[in-house]
Amino acid sequence: MYLQAKSCVKINSFSHMSDFFTSHTGVRQGENLSPILFSLFLNDLNYFLSQHFNGLDLLSNIVNDTLSDSDVEMYFKLYILLYADDTVIFAESAEELQKALDAMSNYCQLWHLQVNPSKTKIVVFCKSKRGLCNIPAFSFEGNLLEIVDDFSYLGVKFSYNGKFAKTKNHLLEQARKAMFSIIVKARKLDLPISMQIHLFDSMVAPILLYGSEVWGIENVNIIDIFQLKFYKLILNLKQSTPNCMLYGDLGILPLSNHIKSRVLCFWNKILSSKQESISHILYDMSHSLYCRNVLKLPWMNSVCKLLDSLGLSNFWINNVATSLPLFKKIVKNRLKDQFIQNWHSEMSQSSKCLNYRMYKSEFRFEKFLDILPSHLALVRLRFRCMNHKMPIESGRFCNIPRELRVCNLCNNSSLGDEYHYLFNCQFFNTDRKKYITREYSTNVNSIKFSMLMNSTDRSILLKLAVFCKKNYFSI
Repeated sequence: MYLQAKSCVKINSFSHMSDFFTSHTGVRQGENLSPILFSLFLNDLNYFLSQHFNGLDLLSNIVNDTLSDSDVEMYFKLYILLYADDTVIFAESAEELQKALDAMSNYCQLWHLQVNPSKTKIVVFCKSKRGLCNIPAFSFEGNLLEIVDDFSYLGVKFSYNGKFAKTKNHLLEQARKAMFSIIVKARKLDLPISMQIHLFDSMVAPILLYGSEVWGIENVNIIDIFQLKFYKLILNLKQSTPNCMLYGDLGILPLSNHIKSRVLCFWNKILSSKQESISHILYDMSHSLYCRNVLKLPWMNSVCKLLDSLGLSNFWINNVATSLPLFKKIVKNRLKDQFIQNWHSEMSQSSKCLNYRMYKSEFRFEKFLDILPSHLALVRLRFRCMNHKMPIESGRFCNIPRELRVCNLCNNSSLGDEYHYLFNCQFFNTDRKKYITREYSTNVNSIKFSMLMNSTDRSILLKLAVFCKKNYFSI
Protein backbone atom coordinates (compact mmCIF):
# COMPACT_ATOMS: atom_id res chain seq x y z
CA MET A 1 0.00 0.00 0.00
CA TYR A 2 2.73 2.45 0.98
CA LEU A 3 5.58 1.31 -1.33
CA GLN A 4 4.04 3.04 -4.33
CA ALA A 5 2.49 5.98 -2.43
CA LYS A 6 3.66 9.43 -3.56
CA SER A 7 3.03 12.89 -2.13
CA CYS A 8 3.10 16.46 -3.40
CA VAL A 9 2.57 19.98 -2.07
CA LYS A 10 0.01 22.43 -3.48
CA ILE A 11 1.27 26.00 -3.53
CA ASN A 12 0.06 29.49 -4.51
CA SER A 13 -3.62 28.95 -3.63
CA PHE A 14 -3.60 25.46 -5.15
CA SER A 15 -2.77 26.75 -8.64
CA HIS A 16 0.57 24.89 -8.73
CA MET A 17 1.83 21.57 -7.40
CA SER A 18 5.33 20.48 -6.52
CA ASP A 19 6.96 17.38 -7.93
CA PHE A 20 5.87 14.08 -6.40
CA PHE A 21 8.13 12.64 -3.72
CA THR A 22 8.20 9.53 -1.53
CA SER A 23 6.94 9.86 2.09
CA HIS A 24 8.41 7.48 4.64
CA THR A 25 6.37 8.59 7.68
CA GLY A 26 2.70 8.85 8.63
CA VAL A 27 -0.40 7.14 7.34
CA ARG A 28 -2.61 8.08 4.41
CA GLN A 29 -5.35 10.58 5.25
CA GLY A 30 -8.85 9.19 4.68
CA GLU A 31 -7.64 5.61 4.31
CA ASN A 32 -9.85 3.11 6.19
CA LEU A 33 -6.84 1.23 7.54
CA SER A 34 -5.06 4.33 8.86
CA PRO A 35 -6.66 4.33 12.37
CA ILE A 36 -5.95 0.61 12.74
CA LEU A 37 -2.34 0.97 11.62
CA PHE A 38 -1.86 3.89 14.00
CA SER A 39 -3.36 1.88 16.89
CA LEU A 40 -1.07 -1.05 16.13
CA PHE A 41 1.92 1.27 16.10
CA LEU A 42 0.95 2.64 19.55
CA ASN A 43 -0.02 -0.75 20.94
CA ASP A 44 2.72 -0.68 23.60
CA LEU A 45 2.13 2.90 24.74
CA ASN A 46 0.00 1.94 27.74
CA TYR A 47 2.66 -0.52 28.95
CA PHE A 48 5.45 2.02 28.36
CA LEU A 49 3.67 4.67 30.45
CA SER A 50 2.91 2.16 33.22
CA GLN A 51 6.64 1.69 33.71
CA HIS A 52 7.19 5.41 34.34
CA PHE A 53 4.26 6.69 36.44
CA ASN A 54 1.38 5.40 38.56
CA GLY A 55 -1.67 6.43 36.53
CA LEU A 56 -5.07 6.37 38.27
CA ASP A 57 -5.61 3.87 41.07
CA LEU A 58 -9.34 3.73 40.53
CA LEU A 59 -10.17 2.09 43.85
CA SER A 60 -7.28 2.84 46.18
CA ASN A 61 -8.28 6.41 47.03
CA ILE A 62 -11.98 5.68 47.39
CA VAL A 63 -12.57 2.50 49.28
CA ASN A 64 -9.26 1.71 50.99
CA ASP A 65 -10.70 -0.12 53.98
CA THR A 66 -13.91 -1.35 52.38
CA LEU A 67 -12.31 -3.69 49.85
CA SER A 68 -12.91 -7.36 50.45
CA ASP A 69 -11.11 -10.32 48.91
CA SER A 70 -13.82 -10.57 46.25
CA ASP A 71 -13.06 -7.02 45.15
CA VAL A 72 -9.40 -7.59 44.39
CA GLU A 73 -10.21 -8.74 40.86
CA MET A 74 -11.79 -5.33 40.23
CA TYR A 75 -8.65 -3.37 41.11
CA PHE A 76 -7.79 -1.40 38.02
CA LYS A 77 -5.33 1.25 36.86
CA LEU A 78 -6.03 3.65 34.06
CA TYR A 79 -3.16 5.45 32.36
CA ILE A 80 -4.42 6.59 28.99
CA LEU A 81 -7.37 6.74 26.60
CA LEU A 82 -6.70 6.38 22.89
CA TYR A 83 -8.98 6.86 19.92
CA ALA A 84 -6.94 7.10 16.73
CA ASP A 85 -4.67 10.12 17.36
CA ASP A 86 -6.86 11.64 20.12
CA THR A 87 -4.92 10.82 23.28
CA VAL A 88 -5.80 11.53 26.93
CA ILE A 89 -3.35 10.88 29.77
CA PHE A 90 -4.59 10.63 33.38
CA ALA A 91 -2.75 11.38 36.62
CA GLU A 92 -3.75 11.91 40.26
CA SER A 93 -1.27 14.70 41.04
CA ALA A 94 0.73 17.43 39.33
CA GLU A 95 3.96 15.50 39.91
CA GLU A 96 2.53 12.33 38.35
CA LEU A 97 1.21 14.24 35.35
CA GLN A 98 4.61 15.79 34.63
CA LYS A 99 6.16 12.31 34.89
CA ALA A 100 3.57 11.07 32.39
CA LEU A 101 4.34 13.94 30.00
CA ASP A 102 8.07 13.19 30.26
CA ALA A 103 7.38 9.51 29.62
CA MET A 104 5.27 10.40 26.61
CA SER A 105 8.11 12.58 25.33
CA ASN A 106 10.55 9.68 25.64
CA TYR A 107 8.13 7.39 23.81
CA CYS A 108 7.74 9.90 20.97
CA GLN A 109 11.49 10.30 20.62
CA LEU A 110 11.92 6.51 20.60
CA TRP A 111 9.46 6.01 17.75
CA HIS A 112 9.98 9.34 15.94
CA LEU A 113 6.53 10.76 16.70
CA GLN A 114 5.69 14.45 16.94
CA VAL A 115 3.15 16.07 19.27
CA ASN A 116 1.76 19.54 18.60
CA PRO A 117 2.14 21.46 21.91
CA SER A 118 -0.32 24.17 20.83
CA LYS A 119 -3.07 21.53 20.60
CA THR A 120 -2.10 19.84 23.87
CA LYS A 121 -4.06 21.08 26.90
CA ILE A 122 -4.16 20.41 30.63
CA VAL A 123 -7.45 20.13 32.57
CA VAL A 124 -7.55 19.89 36.37
CA PHE A 125 -10.81 18.31 37.51
CA CYS A 126 -12.24 19.72 40.73
CA LYS A 127 -15.59 20.78 42.20
CA SER A 128 -15.00 24.55 42.12
CA LYS A 129 -12.65 27.18 40.77
CA ARG A 130 -10.85 27.25 44.11
CA GLY A 131 -9.24 23.96 43.20
CA LEU A 132 -7.62 25.62 40.22
CA CYS A 133 -5.49 27.97 42.34
CA ASN A 134 -1.73 27.49 42.66
CA ILE A 135 -1.49 24.97 39.83
CA PRO A 136 2.12 24.48 38.71
CA ALA A 137 3.19 24.85 35.09
CA PHE A 138 3.40 21.78 32.90
CA SER A 139 5.77 21.33 29.98
CA PHE A 140 6.25 18.92 27.12
CA GLU A 141 9.66 18.80 25.45
CA GLY A 142 10.43 22.28 26.78
CA ASN A 143 7.11 23.80 25.67
CA LEU A 144 4.71 25.15 28.30
CA LEU A 145 1.23 23.64 28.02
CA GLU A 146 -1.93 25.71 28.42
CA ILE A 147 -4.22 24.94 31.39
CA VAL A 148 -7.88 25.20 30.35
CA ASP A 149 -11.29 24.80 32.01
CA ASP A 150 -12.58 22.31 29.45
CA PHE A 151 -11.53 20.30 26.45
CA SER A 152 -13.31 18.54 23.61
CA TYR A 153 -12.77 14.80 23.26
CA LEU A 154 -14.51 13.02 20.37
CA GLY A 155 -16.93 15.93 20.02
CA VAL A 156 -17.96 16.11 23.70
CA LYS A 157 -16.79 18.99 25.89
CA PHE A 158 -15.57 17.88 29.32
CA SER A 159 -15.48 20.69 31.90
CA TYR A 160 -13.28 20.88 34.99
CA ASN A 161 -16.35 20.51 37.27
CA GLY A 162 -17.76 17.45 35.52
CA LYS A 163 -20.77 19.34 34.12
CA PHE A 164 -21.85 19.24 30.48
CA ALA A 165 -23.49 22.66 30.05
CA LYS A 166 -20.85 23.70 27.50
CA THR A 167 -21.42 20.48 25.57
CA LYS A 168 -25.14 21.17 25.24
CA ASN A 169 -24.56 24.80 24.26
CA HIS A 170 -22.03 23.73 21.63
CA LEU A 171 -24.42 21.17 20.16
CA LEU A 172 -27.25 23.71 20.15
CA GLU A 173 -25.10 26.15 18.19
CA GLN A 174 -24.28 23.49 15.61
CA ALA A 175 -27.91 22.38 15.41
CA ARG A 176 -29.10 25.97 15.00
CA LYS A 177 -27.09 26.32 11.79
CA ALA A 178 -28.56 23.11 10.40
CA MET A 179 -32.07 24.15 11.49
CA PHE A 180 -32.07 27.49 9.67
CA SER A 181 -30.58 25.84 6.59
CA ILE A 182 -33.55 23.45 6.53
CA ILE A 183 -36.07 26.25 7.10
CA VAL A 184 -34.67 28.36 4.23
CA LYS A 185 -34.71 25.45 1.78
CA ALA A 186 -38.11 24.21 2.95
CA ARG A 187 -39.70 27.61 2.34
CA LYS A 188 -38.00 27.98 -1.02
CA LEU A 189 -39.20 24.55 -2.18
CA ASP A 190 -42.54 24.67 -0.31
CA LEU A 191 -41.89 21.28 1.24
CA PRO A 192 -44.75 19.41 2.98
CA ILE A 193 -44.83 19.70 6.75
CA SER A 194 -44.24 15.98 7.26
CA MET A 195 -41.09 16.22 5.12
CA GLN A 196 -39.80 19.16 7.15
CA ILE A 197 -40.32 17.15 10.33
CA HIS A 198 -38.48 14.23 8.73
CA LEU A 199 -35.59 16.53 7.76
CA PHE A 200 -35.34 17.75 11.36
CA ASP A 201 -35.27 14.16 12.64
CA SER A 202 -32.62 13.20 10.07
CA MET A 203 -30.33 16.26 10.04
CA VAL A 204 -30.81 18.24 13.26
CA ALA A 205 -31.81 15.71 15.91
CA PRO A 206 -28.61 13.60 15.45
CA ILE A 207 -26.55 16.73 16.21
CA LEU A 208 -28.56 17.44 19.37
CA LEU A 209 -28.37 13.82 20.52
CA TYR A 210 -24.64 13.35 19.93
CA GLY A 211 -22.99 11.92 23.04
CA SER A 212 -26.26 12.12 25.00
CA GLU A 213 -25.53 8.67 26.43
CA VAL A 214 -23.00 10.50 28.64
CA TRP A 215 -24.44 13.99 29.22
CA GLY A 216 -28.12 13.00 29.01
CA ILE A 217 -28.32 12.53 32.78
CA GLU A 218 -28.37 16.32 33.25
CA ASN A 219 -31.28 18.68 32.70
CA VAL A 220 -32.09 18.59 28.97
CA ASN A 221 -34.98 21.08 28.88
CA ILE A 222 -33.02 23.35 26.53
CA ILE A 223 -32.97 20.51 23.96
CA ASP A 224 -36.77 20.17 24.08
CA ILE A 225 -37.18 23.96 23.90
CA PHE A 226 -35.00 24.05 20.78
CA GLN A 227 -37.05 21.28 19.17
CA LEU A 228 -40.32 23.12 19.90
CA LYS A 229 -38.86 26.36 18.55
CA PHE A 230 -38.20 24.66 15.20
CA TYR A 231 -41.76 23.35 14.92
CA LYS A 232 -43.28 26.70 15.86
CA LEU A 233 -41.10 28.43 13.26
CA ILE A 234 -42.04 26.15 10.37
CA LEU A 235 -45.72 26.18 11.41
CA ASN A 236 -45.81 29.94 11.97
CA LEU A 237 -47.19 29.52 15.49
CA LYS A 238 -46.82 31.92 18.40
CA GLN A 239 -44.30 31.00 21.08
CA SER A 240 -47.18 31.09 23.58
CA THR A 241 -48.87 28.17 21.80
CA PRO A 242 -49.39 25.38 24.37
CA ASN A 243 -46.79 22.69 23.86
CA CYS A 244 -49.35 19.94 24.37
CA MET A 245 -51.23 21.16 21.26
CA LEU A 246 -48.06 21.09 19.19
CA TYR A 247 -47.01 17.64 20.39
CA GLY A 248 -50.56 16.33 19.91
CA ASP A 249 -51.20 17.57 16.37
CA LEU A 250 -47.75 16.57 15.10
CA GLY A 251 -47.70 13.28 17.00
CA ILE A 252 -44.09 13.83 17.98
CA LEU A 253 -42.20 12.93 21.15
CA PRO A 254 -39.77 15.34 22.84
CA LEU A 255 -36.08 14.70 22.25
CA SER A 256 -35.69 14.18 26.00
CA ASN A 257 -37.47 10.85 25.48
CA HIS A 258 -34.85 9.80 22.94
CA ILE A 259 -32.07 10.93 25.29
CA LYS A 260 -33.44 8.81 28.14
CA SER A 261 -33.71 5.84 25.79
CA ARG A 262 -30.11 6.30 24.66
CA VAL A 263 -28.80 6.47 28.23
CA LEU A 264 -30.56 3.23 29.19
CA CYS A 265 -29.58 1.41 26.00
CA PHE A 266 -25.97 2.48 26.53
CA TRP A 267 -26.16 1.05 30.05
CA ASN A 268 -27.43 -2.24 28.61
CA LYS A 269 -24.63 -2.25 26.01
CA ILE A 270 -22.02 -1.89 28.75
CA LEU A 271 -23.55 -4.83 30.61
CA SER A 272 -23.38 -6.96 27.46
CA SER A 273 -19.78 -5.97 26.61
CA LYS A 274 -16.80 -8.23 27.24
CA GLN A 275 -15.86 -8.44 30.90
CA GLU A 276 -12.24 -7.58 30.16
CA SER A 277 -13.16 -4.34 28.35
CA ILE A 278 -12.38 -1.03 30.10
CA SER A 279 -16.02 0.08 30.05
CA HIS A 280 -17.20 -3.16 31.68
CA ILE A 281 -14.50 -3.06 34.36
CA LEU A 282 -15.29 0.58 35.17
CA TYR A 283 -18.99 -0.21 35.34
CA ASP A 284 -18.46 -3.15 37.70
CA MET A 285 -16.47 -0.95 40.05
CA SER A 286 -18.99 1.89 39.84
CA HIS A 287 -21.94 -0.43 40.42
CA SER A 288 -20.24 -2.00 43.42
CA LEU A 289 -19.46 1.39 44.96
CA TYR A 290 -22.99 2.65 44.26
CA CYS A 291 -24.75 -0.37 45.75
CA ARG A 292 -22.65 -0.13 48.94
CA ASN A 293 -23.35 3.63 49.24
CA VAL A 294 -19.62 4.31 49.12
CA LEU A 295 -19.87 6.70 46.17
CA LYS A 296 -22.93 8.26 44.53
CA LEU A 297 -21.99 8.54 40.89
CA PRO A 298 -24.42 10.84 39.00
CA TRP A 299 -24.59 8.68 35.86
CA MET A 300 -25.19 5.49 37.84
CA ASN A 301 -27.77 7.22 40.01
CA SER A 302 -29.63 8.54 36.95
CA VAL A 303 -29.80 5.11 35.32
CA CYS A 304 -31.23 3.62 38.50
CA LYS A 305 -33.86 6.37 38.84
CA LEU A 306 -34.80 6.18 35.16
CA LEU A 307 -35.43 2.45 35.36
CA ASP A 308 -37.47 2.96 38.54
CA SER A 309 -39.59 5.68 36.93
CA LEU A 310 -40.41 3.36 34.02
CA GLY A 311 -41.30 0.43 36.24
CA LEU A 312 -38.20 -1.48 35.11
CA SER A 313 -36.44 -1.77 38.47
CA ASN A 314 -36.04 -5.52 37.96
CA PHE A 315 -33.45 -4.85 35.24
CA TRP A 316 -31.37 -2.84 37.70
CA ILE A 317 -31.74 -5.39 40.47
CA ASN A 318 -30.78 -8.31 38.21
CA ASN A 319 -27.89 -6.31 36.71
CA VAL A 320 -27.77 -8.69 33.74
CA ALA A 321 -27.66 -7.68 30.08
CA THR A 322 -30.85 -8.13 28.07
CA SER A 323 -31.29 -8.54 24.31
CA LEU A 324 -30.66 -4.98 23.08
CA PRO A 325 -33.49 -4.89 20.47
CA LEU A 326 -35.96 -6.20 23.06
CA PHE A 327 -34.73 -3.85 25.80
CA LYS A 328 -34.79 -0.87 23.42
CA LYS A 329 -38.36 -1.67 22.41
CA ILE A 330 -39.50 -1.99 26.02
CA VAL A 331 -37.87 1.30 27.02
CA LYS A 332 -39.24 3.22 24.03
CA ASN A 333 -42.77 1.91 24.61
CA ARG A 334 -42.65 2.77 28.32
CA LEU A 335 -41.33 6.27 27.62
CA LYS A 336 -43.97 6.86 24.95
CA ASP A 337 -46.82 5.59 27.12
CA GLN A 338 -45.65 7.70 30.03
CA PHE A 339 -45.41 10.82 27.86
CA ILE A 340 -48.87 10.31 26.35
CA GLN A 341 -50.36 9.92 29.83
CA ASN A 342 -48.74 13.20 30.87
CA TRP A 343 -49.95 14.77 27.60
CA HIS A 344 -53.56 13.83 28.38
CA SER A 345 -53.15 15.18 31.90
CA GLU A 346 -51.66 18.49 30.75
CA MET A 347 -54.37 18.90 28.11
CA SER A 348 -57.17 18.27 30.61
CA GLN A 349 -55.75 20.80 33.08
CA SER A 350 -55.04 23.63 30.60
CA SER A 351 -57.72 26.31 30.31
CA LYS A 352 -56.59 27.04 26.75
CA CYS A 353 -57.40 23.45 25.75
CA LEU A 354 -61.07 23.58 26.72
CA ASN A 355 -62.25 23.35 23.10
CA TYR A 356 -59.15 21.55 21.85
CA ARG A 357 -59.82 18.47 23.95
CA MET A 358 -63.37 18.27 22.54
CA TYR A 359 -61.98 17.09 19.20
CA LYS A 360 -58.44 15.96 20.05
CA SER A 361 -58.39 12.60 21.80
CA GLU A 362 -55.63 10.66 20.04
CA PHE A 363 -51.93 11.43 20.11
CA ARG A 364 -51.13 11.30 16.39
CA PHE A 365 -49.99 13.28 13.35
CA GLU A 366 -53.03 15.04 11.90
CA LYS A 367 -53.55 13.99 8.27
CA PHE A 368 -54.86 17.38 7.16
CA LEU A 369 -51.30 18.70 7.43
CA ASP A 370 -50.39 16.62 4.38
CA ILE A 371 -53.77 16.60 2.63
CA LEU A 372 -54.10 20.38 2.38
CA PRO A 373 -51.72 22.73 0.53
CA SER A 374 -49.11 24.01 2.96
CA HIS A 375 -50.51 27.55 3.31
CA LEU A 376 -54.03 26.26 4.07
CA ALA A 377 -52.73 23.51 6.37
CA LEU A 378 -50.99 26.18 8.43
CA VAL A 379 -54.20 28.24 8.59
CA ARG A 380 -56.09 25.21 9.84
CA LEU A 381 -53.42 24.41 12.41
CA ARG A 382 -53.36 27.98 13.69
CA PHE A 383 -57.11 27.81 14.21
CA ARG A 384 -56.83 24.54 16.15
CA CYS A 385 -53.97 25.88 18.29
CA MET A 386 -55.66 29.21 19.18
CA ASN A 387 -53.35 31.33 17.03
CA HIS A 388 -56.17 33.71 16.08
CA LYS A 389 -57.70 37.02 17.15
CA MET A 390 -60.95 35.77 18.66
CA PRO A 391 -61.96 37.32 22.00
CA ILE A 392 -61.34 34.02 23.81
CA GLU A 393 -57.64 34.44 22.96
CA SER A 394 -57.14 38.20 22.62
CA GLY A 395 -58.94 38.78 25.94
CA ARG A 396 -56.33 36.64 27.67
CA PHE A 397 -53.64 39.25 26.98
CA CYS A 398 -55.89 42.05 28.25
CA ASN A 399 -56.60 40.20 31.53
CA ILE A 400 -60.31 39.99 30.70
CA PRO A 401 -62.07 37.23 32.69
CA ARG A 402 -62.94 34.26 30.49
CA GLU A 403 -66.71 34.66 30.90
CA LEU A 404 -66.49 38.29 29.66
CA ARG A 405 -64.64 37.52 26.43
CA VAL A 406 -67.84 37.73 24.39
CA CYS A 407 -68.28 38.01 20.63
CA ASN A 408 -68.36 41.62 19.42
CA LEU A 409 -69.86 40.77 16.00
CA CYS A 410 -73.32 39.65 17.08
CA ASN A 411 -75.78 40.60 19.81
CA ASN A 412 -76.30 37.34 21.69
CA SER A 413 -73.41 37.91 24.16
CA SER A 414 -71.95 34.46 23.52
CA LEU A 415 -68.40 33.50 24.38
CA GLY A 416 -66.23 34.46 21.40
CA ASP A 417 -64.50 31.12 20.93
CA GLU A 418 -63.93 28.71 18.02
CA TYR A 419 -67.22 26.88 18.52
CA HIS A 420 -69.26 30.10 18.42
CA TYR A 421 -67.64 31.57 15.32
CA LEU A 422 -67.71 28.24 13.49
CA PHE A 423 -71.39 27.42 14.09
CA ASN A 424 -73.42 30.19 15.75
CA CYS A 425 -72.20 33.72 15.01
CA GLN A 426 -74.75 35.41 12.70
CA PHE A 427 -72.06 37.63 11.22
CA PHE A 428 -70.70 34.63 9.28
CA ASN A 429 -74.05 33.17 8.10
CA THR A 430 -73.35 33.84 4.41
CA ASP A 431 -69.88 32.34 4.41
CA ARG A 432 -71.01 29.50 6.65
CA LYS A 433 -73.60 28.40 4.08
CA LYS A 434 -70.96 28.61 1.37
CA TYR A 435 -68.13 26.73 3.06
CA ILE A 436 -69.68 24.43 5.70
CA THR A 437 -72.13 21.72 4.62
CA ARG A 438 -75.54 21.42 6.27
CA GLU A 439 -74.44 18.09 7.73
CA TYR A 440 -72.32 20.03 10.20
CA SER A 441 -74.00 23.45 10.36
CA THR A 442 -77.48 22.28 11.46
CA ASN A 443 -78.40 20.97 14.92
CA VAL A 444 -74.85 21.67 16.02
CA ASN A 445 -73.34 20.07 19.08
CA SER A 446 -69.94 19.03 20.43
CA ILE A 447 -70.08 15.73 18.54
CA LYS A 448 -70.49 17.48 15.17
CA PHE A 449 -67.76 19.91 16.19
CA SER A 450 -65.44 16.95 16.76
CA MET A 451 -66.48 15.25 13.50
CA LEU A 452 -65.82 18.40 11.48
CA MET A 453 -62.44 19.02 13.08
CA ASN A 454 -61.37 15.41 12.54
CA SER A 455 -62.65 15.04 8.99
CA THR A 456 -60.18 13.74 6.40
CA ASP A 457 -62.37 14.58 3.41
CA ARG A 458 -60.25 16.89 1.26
CA SER A 459 -63.16 18.99 -0.01
CA ILE A 460 -64.45 19.58 3.53
CA LEU A 461 -60.94 20.39 4.74
CA LEU A 462 -60.36 22.85 1.91
CA LYS A 463 -63.60 24.71 2.52
CA LEU A 464 -63.04 24.87 6.27
CA ALA A 465 -59.48 26.16 5.78
CA VAL A 466 -60.67 28.85 3.35
CA PHE A 467 -63.43 29.82 5.79
CA CYS A 468 -60.86 30.16 8.59
CA LYS A 469 -58.46 32.16 6.44
CA LYS A 470 -61.20 34.50 5.20
CA ASN A 471 -62.76 35.25 8.58
CA TYR A 472 -61.00 34.15 11.75
CA PHE A 473 -57.68 35.85 11.17
CA SER A 474 -59.12 39.23 10.26
CA ILE A 475 -61.45 39.62 13.26
